[in-house]
Amino acid sequence: MKKYIFTAIMAAAALFATVSCNNEEEITPSGDYSPIRGGFPQGESKLDSIINNIKNKYDVYLIYKGINEKDLNRDWVSTGTGDIYVAGDEEDREIGDIGWDLPADQLPLYVDFFNNHIFDNISKEIANSALPVKIYMINGLRTEPRDYGEENSSSGTDNSDPHKSIKLGTFDSWAVSLDIVTSKEGKEQEYALRQMRCILILEIIKNAIDKGDIDSPDEFWYGFNFSVDQKIDNNDPTKDNYKYKLGFVDRINDNFGTGPKKQVWPNDILTSSYYWEKNKYPDYNLFTTYIKNIIWQTPEEFERRYPSDKYPMIKEKREIVVNHMLNKYGIKLLGIANGPQNKTEE
Repeated sequence: MKKYIFTAIMAAAALFATVSCNNEEEITPSGDYSPIRGGFPQGESKLDSIINNIKNKYDVYLIYKGINEKDLNRDWVSTGTGDIYVAGDEEDREIGDIGWDLPADQLPLYVDFFNNHIFDNISKEIANSALPVKIYMINGLRTEPRDYGEENSSSGTDNSDPHKSIKLGTFDSWAVSLDIVTSKEGKEQEYALRQMRCILILEIIKNAIDKGDIDSPDEFWYGFNFSVDQKIDNNDPTKDNYKYKLGFVDRINDNFGTGPKKQVWPNDILTSSYYWEKNKYPDYNLFTTYIKNIIWQTPEEFERRYPSDKYPMIKEKREIVVNHMLNKYGIKLLGIANGPQNKTEE
C-alpha cells in the first residue's frame, strides 16, 4: 500500500510542477522527489547488496549519499518557523551534497543496525504500514535555527537527545543518525544500540497502531480493573492493591534513557488504574507499556523485575503480548530485547 500511496504523491507532484511551469513560476525540480535520485543501490559493495535486499523485501530505500537540506526539511506544509534539520558542519555543507554523505567507515554500522536490529524483527506488512519510502542514514544530524537575518535571536537545539537526531513524520522519509552509538565503544556502544533499537521499533509499532494495523487482543484486557475508584499502591509490595499484584507494570520513557536526563523509568505518580485503560490516555496505555517493558528488558531482566511466582498476572499478560505481536504481526519483541547477538526464535 505504501508504494502505491507514494506513486500517487509523485504523480501529484509532477502535475503540480507542470502547472507551475505553465505559470512561469519557480519550482523545485520534480526529480528531487524521487526515492532513487542518483541511482539505487548507491554503490557496488556487499553492503549495497544488503541495502538492495532490504528494498526488495520491505519496500524501504536506505539512502546514504546525495542527501541535502531540501530532503530533510520538506513537508507538505511549511510553517516557515522553528529550527531546520542539517547534517555535518558548515564547512561540509559548503562543498555541496557530498558533505552530507555518510562516512564510509560508518556505513557497516548503519547497515548492520537496520538489517539485524530493525528489519530482522518486523514483517514486510508492518514495514509497509509504519515505515516511509526512504530512510536517510546521516552522520551529525541535528537542528539549527532558521536564518532570518540579523534579527534572528533564536538558538538551535543540539543533538544530545536522539529524538532531535531522528527526524520522523515527513510524508515520504525519515532521517536517522547513530551519533550516540558511534561515540561509544564496547559495552557502552551495545547499550546505545539497544536504546536506538528500542526507540525505532517503538515508533514503528506506534505508527502501525495509529493506522489501525496493530491492535491489542481482547484477552490482554481481561482481569484488569480500571475503575476510577480503584486506587493502586506504587510502593508497598505487602499491600493487596500493590500495582504488580494487579498486573500493572512500570512506565518507561519513549526515549529509553537517552537525552539530558538519562532516565528510563519515570517517577510513578499515578494513583488510579483508570489512566491505563485502552482508550483513555494513550501515553499510559497498558498494552503499549507492556510492549516497552518487553523490548527494553531481556527475559531474564524482566523476570528479575517482575518475579513470575509473585506476580503471575504479569507473567500471563507478558506471554499474551509476546505471542500476539509475533503470531499476528510478525514482530519479534524478544528479538528486539535480546539483540542480534542473542537471537531467539520467539
